[in-house]
Amino acid sequence: MAELQQAIQSATQTVALLSKARCVRFYDQKPDSKFKTLYPWPNEQGRNIELSSFAASRGLPVNTSLRVKSLFVSYNAYQKLKKIHLPEVDRMRVSRALLDVMQIVEGSKKISGVTAVWDMAEYPERAVPQSLLDTAGLEEFSKHSDSMFMFDRYDANESVKLRPVALPALLKAMPEIKELVVAQADRREFSGEAVDKKSRSGRRVVHQGNKDYLQKVLKHTNDAVRRLVGDCEWSHDLRRAMSDL
Repeated sequence: MAELQQAIQSATQTVALLSKARCVRFYDQKPDSKFKTLYPWPNEQGRNIELSSFAASRGLPVNTSLRVKSLFVSYNAYQKLKKIHLPEVDRMRVSRALLDVMQIVEGSKKISGVTAVWDMAEYPERAVPQSLLDTAGLEEFSKHSDSMFMFDRYDANESVKLRPVALPALLKAMPEIKELVVAQADRREFSGEAVDKKSRSGRRVVHQGNKDYLQKVLKHTNDAVRRLVGDCEWSHDLRRAMSDL
């Protein structure tokens, strides 16, 4: 169980970074440009013997050569760039949602509360579900792209962020949490430092010349996450739900 938790945490950290990766036709390179090498999951960068052993036991190939250079840009700067759509980016969103649910379902810590978060300053009158049994409220709240649910766990330092599309899968896997009362909070309370005034995070852009490398990094990670999660019913439901988006 400890090895599984470690693998989920490691995959979640990598996927959180890769989910911000985008391919663009061109970007300006400045003296203070912040480049970062992106690696797939799992990889040997951490030299974690236990994780490598777990990956081998699950048939997860540990890649030692895949990597791609990326440049960090603000969300506004990214919006001005000419983008190249990659299907692997869409699949990475699915991988992140799968891992978010898996963190809660397979976690050793029980859920202590759930909070509906959104941009309260911009949308102060938004309808919010009163509990996870409030079907109509959940449906209305889920219509908005900035709506999220934050799940707190006993003795855990960080909350797990869940997109509304993933909530039905979680409730199928853990029907006992349906009676939880839903609190409310502004999304800025849960934002990191690298966000703009609307809590939008920056992007890791990859030049079109490195497109093939980015695709390989993303594909390797998406395939590994799929194997890690396994063939459970809730994962099938979530993949189907996100294929319709």
